[in-house]
Amino acid sequence: MTDRPPASRAPSAGDLGLDEALARLDRVRTPADLFGSDGADAARLYKRLARLVHPDMTGGRTGDAFARLNELWRAYTEAASPAIGTGRATYRLGARAHRGDLADLFHLTRDTGGGPARLLLKLPRDPATTT
Repeated sequence: MTDRPPASRAPSAGDLGLDEALARLDRVRTPADLFGSDGADAARLYKRLARLVHPDMTGGRTGDAFARLNELWRAYTEAASPAIGTGRATYRLGARAHRGDLADLFHLTRDTGGGPARLLLKLPRDPATTT
């Protein structure tokens, strides 16, 4: 048995209504305040909130809330992706672009050090194959 504290979980979205969704979006300060630290729970909450506050579902009344939700979600998911720093820039590791025999290619996006970058990073699956 371990003495680890339980992971921070996002509040349940099961019976969330529009008024409560709007109130939550108004009072959160950081993405973690809204989504917690469990990625699966966060994704479910995001989808539920997106359905509730989508402007198409509310006659256009919730456009600002929907934009805020998407800003929070983007910040939450970017914070969860690993970063690679060089002397000139920082890059975020994205989705796998291709799986090869010995290595995989991953998309990279530049966080700092200039404009947008469309790069691929080659990572061997087994470090023993790099020699």
